[in-house]
Amino acid sequence: GFKFKSIPDIKSGNFREDLLVDVIGVVHELGSPQTTMGGKLKFPFTIKDLSANVVDCCLWDTLAA
Repeated sequence: GFKFKSIPDIKSGNFREDLLVDVIGVVHELGSPQTTMGGKLKFPFTIKDLSANVVDCCLWDTLAA
């Protein structure tokens, strides 16, 4: 099942970091794909909810391609 968390909960650390959580929102901004110094590919983006709360996110490696 789904384990929804609000963006304010995520930003305040009110979740278990060892579990995946679900968020309802839209992609607000897209960054540019970047290669880190370690050679990993990352793709930064932000998600915004209906209350205009925003959280930074990032896709890594094959998900960023």
